[in-house]
Amino acid sequence: MRLLTSFTAFALVGLLVAAPTSNDEDDVKVLVTPEFYIKDLVEYKAEHDIVKLVVPLNALNFDEAESSSEWDEMVSKFVAFFVEADVQPDGSRVDQGLYVLKDGKAKKILDNGRDAAAAAGDDSKKVFFGAKDGLYKYNLETNSADKYGPITDNIIAMDMERLGEVIYILTEDRDVYKVTYNEFKMRLLSCFTTFALISLLVADPIPYNEDDPLVVTMDYYRDELVIYRGKYDIVKILVPINSLNFDESDSNESESIEDDSDIFLFFVEAEEQPNGTRQDKGLYVFKEGKATKILANGRDAAASGDDSKLVFFGAADGIYVYNKTTNSADKYGPITDSIIAIAKEKSGDVLYILTEDREVFKVSDNGEKKEKLDDVVNAKEIVLDYSDNLYFFADDKIPYVRTIDGVNPIEGLPEDLSNVKLIKPPFILDDSVPFLADNKVYIISSNGSSEVSDIEFKSKAKPTAYAPEAALVQYYAFDKKIYEYNILKLLMEAATEELSKYLNSKATDIRTLASKTKSQAALTKTKPKA
Repeated sequence: MRLLTSFTAFALVGLLVAAPTSNDEDDVKVLVTPEFYIKDLVEYKAEHDIVKLVVPLNALNFDEAESSSEWDEMVSKFVAFFVEADVQPDGSRVDQGLYVLKDGKAKKILDNGRDAAAAAGDDSKKVFFGAKDGLYKYNLETNSADKYGPITDNIIAMDMERLGEVIYILTEDRDVYKVTYNEFKMRLLSCFTTFALISLLVADPIPYNEDDPLVVTMDYYRDELVIYRGKYDIVKILVPINSLNFDESDSNESESIEDDSDIFLFFVEAEEQPNGTRQDKGLYVFKEGKATKILANGRDAAASGDDSKLVFFGAADGIYVYNKTTNSADKYGPITDSIIAIAKEKSGDVLYILTEDREVFKVSDNGEKKEKLDDVVNAKEIVLDYSDNLYFFADDKIPYVRTIDGVNPIEGLPEDLSNVKLIKPPFILDDSVPFLADNKVYIISSNGSSEVSDIEFKSKAKPTAYAPEAALVQYYAFDKKIYEYNILKLLMEAATEELSKYLNSKATDIRTLASKTKSQAALTKTKPKA
């Protein structure tokens, strides 16, 4: 009876604390002594101290679909998880592994595991582990532990909310973090969907952790997303959104953009010098998994947003145009300026070039006519939006926009900016572009306004090149690699209830992007705003 009372005290501790056992006059205390640990009750004998023990109270042990009529039989099938460690004289521990105890057998499944947690009362069979290098998840089929998400914190303890939607972790630095269930895929998704659906997300952010920014760390650059590994830094990427990639006459156009194997990608490699200059290493076309250098001195690429298949390149000796038939670059027009950036209007033949002398010219008439823009002074970068407004910044790092009404500065940005970059916009944006300022992304518009988005980059995790133009399939360069982020695939992988609710509210916009051709989507986006 005392043994039963002792362990019932743990099981019903909430009741006993509120209404402790008593016998009218004297409180009855249950004193646990070594005699309580009866040899007949031993389930496992370990070589080291057992410092953590978890018996999941979810469907892993209490599955209604597999319920047993006998309690003894149910208990015999319980799955438990425990951690072994050598406790040191100073109170620290030397990890000796996290084990699963199943069918009377113990198996080490995580060498550096330190704690385990599972929901209590839901119908899932999920169990999560905290380890020296982040979070893991129990794989019931293989009876093993799989890495879960990009977190690499040194975790010493963890727990979960009752319904399993939130995990709490305690790190070795004695910091506590709240982690939303399946947050890793969702945050990765929302991060890059922010570029694809930026006009929606800035006004109506994803509901979870809405007070916190989406911080891009190096953990977002996963090996499975790499499509190209280079020898040098990748400093420019272009995904043409004209008929080169989105051809209505192509029968395959009706297929989902999830199949991205036919997408043409252009990128520039360069070697960054200590003084901030670059040494050209070539402009490449990437097609069907293969990269081909087509212009040794190429520095930038631009394409229209119409039904043409034209792609233009800025190079150290002028302008070139892509020859799809020969998969090469042909000289375009007589211009021989040393070009460091190039932009193309949405339709027609008008190009803008930024030369090494930091002068901007408007080029037309098939490359024959060149006009200097005197009101664009000392530009360091240029980008066009899909209403053909030109954005640039100079030495003061303040962005300006050139419209039919003249040149005006963008208002509402922080003062004393130190590190800035203009980003080509996804095609759903009409008259605005993303602007990276000191690790934060802003949306700057042709009316001179700006609005901060909910995305930030860690200083060491900023891409070296950005390509969100195609919206649902985006590309970013980091550490001499190109990463592909296929939004539809991420949507499928992160189809949790919480995310589904959010996506349902955006279903019309997502279907427009996913099912319509580029030109159809362009027509949609140019409708008058409500």
